[in-house]
Amino acid sequence: MSCYSTHIYYQRLASSFCCCCCCSKGQKLILNGRTLTSLDHSKTLFECRVGNNSKVMVLGKRYDPQADEVFKQVAEVERRSLEVSKRLAEAAKEAQDIEDGYLPKENHAQVSIFTERIGLSSFCNKLCIQALKGLSKRCRSASEDFMRLLESLDSLSPDEHQTQARVKRKSVATDINASLDRAERLQSKLDQLLESAAPK
Repeated sequence: MSCYSTHIYYQRLASSFCCCCCCSKGQKLILNGRTLTSLDHSKTLFECRVGNNSKVMVLGKRYDPQADEVFKQVAEVERRSLEVSKRLAEAAKEAQDIEDGYLPKENHAQVSIFTERIGLSSFCNKLCIQALKGLSKRCRSASEDFMRLLESLDSLSPDEHQTQARVKRKSVATDINASLDRAERLQSKLDQLLESAAPK
C-alpha cells in the first residue's frame, strides 16, 4: 500500500477493503496490533502509521445477501417486475398478430357464428377494435404495476455498507424503467391501431 500524501484519510482505507466481501459496518481493521476505530476516521494514513508495505488485518463476516432484508426485498421487487414484463410481452405479441391480420383465438368462434349475419369485413373490424381495447387496458395495467414497483424500490434505503443491495436496487430500477419505456411504446402503437380501425 502506498502512502502518497497526508490528505488520504482512514475512511478511504476502510472502503478499500469492501471488495473482500466484509461488511464495512461490522468489520475491524487491525494495524500494528491496534484496532482502528471511528475515532481514527479523521486521521490521515500517516497519522495511523500506515506506510508502504504495511499489513492491515481485516476481521468481519462475509456478506450474505440472503440474510440482508433489504436485498431480499429488492429481489422480490425484481421477481414481480419479471412477471409484469412477461404479461407485457404477451400483450405485445397479440398486438403484432392483430396488426398482421390474425385475431386472438377467443374471437375465432364469434367470427364463425356471426359472419353470415353481417359483412365479414365489418364484423372482423369490430372484433379487432374490441381486442385492441382489451390489450390497451392490459398495457395500462402493466404500466401502473411498474410505477408501483418503482415506488417500492424508492421506499427501500440500503445503508452505505449494503453495497450489493444498493447495486441490485439500481439494476432493478434500470430494468423497470426500460420496461416502462416498452409499455409506453406499445400503448402508442395500440392507440394508432385503434385509430386506424375506427369506422370512418
